[in-house]
Amino acid sequence: MSEIKESSVRTICPLPTRYGNANLISFANLDQKEHVAISFGSEVSVDSIVNVRIHSECVTSEIFGSLKCDCAEQLDEALSLAAATNGIVLYLKQEGRGIGLYNKIDAYKLQAEGLNTIEANRALDLPDDLRDFSIAAKMLNALNIKKVNLLTNNPEKIKGLTDNGIQVMKRIPTGVFMSKQNEDYLKTKVESCGHLIDVGKNKYVGVSGIKNLNDITAAFNASMLFRSELESEKRYINLGISVNYLELADEKRKIEINQIVSRYLGDSNIKTTVHLSLKDVEKEETILNNINSFFPFVDSVQINDYKDINNIVNNMGTRKLIIPIYDENDNSILLNNSSVEIINQSGSFLILDNSKGRGISANIDNLESNVRFYSGLGYQNIAIAGGFGPNSLEAYDRLKNLGVSVDAETKLLSDGKIDRAKVFSYLEECLSFEDIDFEDQVG
Repeated sequence: MSEIKESSVRTICPLPTRYGNANLISFANLDQKEHVAISFGSEVSVDSIVNVRIHSECVTSEIFGSLKCDCAEQLDEALSLAAATNGIVLYLKQEGRGIGLYNKIDAYKLQAEGLNTIEANRALDLPDDLRDFSIAAKMLNALNIKKVNLLTNNPEKIKGLTDNGIQVMKRIPTGVFMSKQNEDYLKTKVESCGHLIDVGKNKYVGVSGIKNLNDITAAFNASMLFRSELESEKRYINLGISVNYLELADEKRKIEINQIVSRYLGDSNIKTTVHLSLKDVEKEETILNNINSFFPFVDSVQINDYKDINNIVNNMGTRKLIIPIYDENDNSILLNNSSVEIINQSGSFLILDNSKGRGISANIDNLESNVRFYSGLGYQNIAIAGGFGPNSLEAYDRLKNLGVSVDAETKLLSDGKIDRAKVFSYLEECLSFEDIDFEDQVG
């Protein structure tokens, strides 16, 4: 009987990529397939904790651009994270959850006829999932990696490593890259495969610049025209109410703010956010510690004009916040895994907004780079702002498949007030409901 040999590294070669300089690694004595690893950064010690993604090959998505799954987006996210944190992506030759490309094409044909991804496999007398994640453990052992933070929503990948001697120190959730084309696929992964994915309403289209009762009424009435359509959407409309913290000392203005905030509550499709400006405020941390008592009923609070992002992350607790990110600031705290965990667990958003409410359009390439960077770090909820509005959604149209939310303010105003017609046009473009007629609705 031949001796069973341990898996080992076969070849390491340098590989320049659009994510950064990497090493491409092949292996000996795995199985009969050509699995590879792509590694960013230097060699690791046996005690190092490495960010790792186990990713199974998907030719249809990663090469041909199929929209039926989110594999290409997940691979892009994984490579971005690995490049940013000296991590590793293990790329396994397990096409179609292990059934192979030709069988996958057969299954796709059945899916086009109405079956879901699991039902199609079973109709072909194929297993739900043939992948073997112990292969990934062998690859990590060959690389002398014993402890990992695993980027995954799939509990079976965690089990495949831990059953084979690899310690999973933390699970980093994979982003939810949902679209109309892959929604049913993602739901099946949750319901039939046990994947840990939130397929609820976790992305928003923001309408900001609301300052008074007339503004909130105009914005809400325009939003209501889309309410029935939003029932089937995985997005909601977020109405942003502008408040300067110093205004809260004025009792009359405080009453008005509470009236605006409480005007429309309890709707899962249309939510309210307070855009709280901390301009000229001395003790930010004190306000952040007490923010729940200021606005207990709104869905979230966006912190504007802050001095130090460290104060926000260190004092936010479990409150759902929207945190503006400006390139000019020191955002190094966001590189910490603990920051990712705090912000994700609270359901908070990072909003990339170099415009700072001035209506200046962002450079699209720079905006895309930032979205991919923060997604790669593991942030689940990212929004973009800056110059958006009716007929001004080029960047959003390009980036929405990355799962971003969007917010508009300046281009929704006329003479400093919310313009209902502009809000309608903006929402119609964002939500792609072209069969709704504004004139008929307000007739």
